[in-house]
Amino acid sequence: MKTEMNPKPKLPKIPDAPESRAPALTAEAWPVDRPKPYAKNPRRNDAAVEKVAASIREFGWAQPIVVDGDGVIIIGHTRLKAAKKLGLKTVPVLVRADLTPEQVAALRLADNKTAELAEWDEPLLAAELDALVGAVDMEQFGFGATATDGEAREIDPTEIFDAGVSLVVECDGDADAEEKLRIATEEMGWKAKLSTL
Repeated sequence: MKTEMNPKPKLPKIPDAPESRAPALTAEAWPVDRPKPYAKNPRRNDAAVEKVAASIREFGWAQPIVVDGDGVIIIGHTRLKAAKKLGLKTVPVLVRADLTPEQVAALRLADNKTAELAEWDEPLLAAELDALVGAVDMEQFGFGATATDGEAREIDPTEIFDAGVSLVVECDGDADAEEKLRIATEEMGWKAKLSTL
């Protein structure tokens, strides 16, 4: 009689995954002027360009620009603007010629919307940021000063306005100021106005 010392556990059978519609995904190096911005892109991204440029400068490319079969950007308008700001000559591009026009339109919107749905676990974020102090300047990517005690606190907008406190926000031009005002009033529900110092 033969016995095994450490028998392998029996794993449940996983049903076969549907065959992928996409071919092998390989990024190509394109001249920076070759990807075509989508003319009707509803996403306003000018305020993010500097932060994305800082990320590319610090870490290199982590995600390619995604285009359709005609070279029109599906995902990556901000990355392209950042690459141009950095004076790069080439950009990594993933061509998705396999998608229908409807899929291209849906992916263009879904990619941006799904990113909005995620939330930060503030105490974990504070701990992660604290661990990077002195190693990487995270403010260049849009993070504020790190928490020193690991405690993060959400601000109730009524506390600010009931106390008569003013909040000053630095902006990179008129478009950035308008976008931050829109976020404050529409997305956060704050009472806000725009003034120049």
